[in-house]
Amino acid sequence: MVPTVMNEATSGTAIPRSDGLPERVPLNEVFDSGVLDRTPGVGHGAPPVVRQRILDAFRREGSRLIVRIRSARLGGNVEELKRAAHALKSSSATIGAIAVSAAAGQLEQSAGERPSSELDRWVSQLDREAERLWRLFDDSPG
Repeated sequence: MVPTVMNEATSGTAIPRSDGLPERVPLNEVFDSGVLDRTPGVGHGAPPVVRQRILDAFRREGSRLIVRIRSARLGGNVEELKRAAHALKSSSATIGAIAVSAAAGQLEQSAGERPSSELDRWVSQLDREAERLWRLFDDSPG
């Protein structure tokens, strides 16, 4: 499914959170479809299948990167954690996955500089943000 909603104002909806933060969060804090809309060959006028393929590829690779992050965290491999978090931060920003990019960026920045309990918190936050994004992808008409 291709999410095309940029924000709560245009859709009238928001997705629920399960992380103790406010009950409902505007969609534009999760995914900004305007990023892809402004991408040549993907944006307005491009066949929807092009956007769908990009989002599907991101979901596959993003899921792999999250597994690498968890594995690196459990194994205490700070450099691998930083590399995987950096790759996820960048690829997420490229498609407009704002919350995932922010969480991955915070994890990348904190790795090696913060106590392990704080890193665990950021890994959990990243998991929550990815779950919200996947749910948005699953629930969006496409």
